Amino acid sequence: MAFTSVVDGRGYVWLVSTKGNGLAEVREAGGVNETQPVFSPDGEHIYYVSDENGSRDIWVMDANGANPRLLIETPEDAYDPAIAPDGNQLALIVETDGNPDLWLYRVDSEELLRLTDTPEIESAPTWMSGSLRIVYARADEDGSYTHLTLPTILRVKISLLAGSKTKIAWLVLRCISFIC
Repeated sequence: MAFTSVVDGRGYVWLVSTKGNGLAEVREAGGVNETQPVFSPDGEHIYYVSDENGSRDIWVMDANGANPRLLIETPEDAYDPAIAPDGNQLALIVETDGNPDLWLYRVDSEELLRLTDTPEIESAPTWMSGSLRIVYARADEDGSYTHLTLPTILRVKISLLAGSKTKIAWLVLRCISFIC
C-alpha cells in the first residue's frame, strides 16, 4: 500500500504491506512535495503528484522508487491521478485558468484529453470497479457535491480508402454501453 506522510508541510511517498509491516519511504525526495500515490494495476509502477518543476504535475516511478519521470506537465496544476483497471488510461484533474476540470491521459499514445469544461469544481476521479467508467465529484455553486459518472472515450482505428492509398484515421467515440 502506498500513502503520503506529511512532514514540515512536505509530502513524502511511503510504502507499507497490507499487514502493517515493512514501512519504507519510497525515495529521498529532497524537499520536493510528493503526494497522492497510486499503484498501476500490475503493481509495477506508482503514479503520483510532485511539485518538482514548480507546479503540481503527474509523475511515475517504478514501485521500488527507481526511475522517476515526469509523465504529465501542464501550465497550472495537475493532481488526483486515478489509473484505469486496464492500466491504459489515467483520469486526473487539471486546472485551467484556476478552474479544475476532469481530463483523461492515454498511456499508450501520451494523449491528454479534456473531458469536462465547466465553471464548477471537479475532483476525486476514480474508476468504477471492473469497468472503464469514471466517477468523480463536482462542487456546485451552493457548496454541495454531486457525484457523476462519465463514460470514457474510446478510440477506434479505421481505414479510409482514398484512391489507391489507405489512410488511417481515429474515430473518437464516447462509450455509452453499460459494459464499458
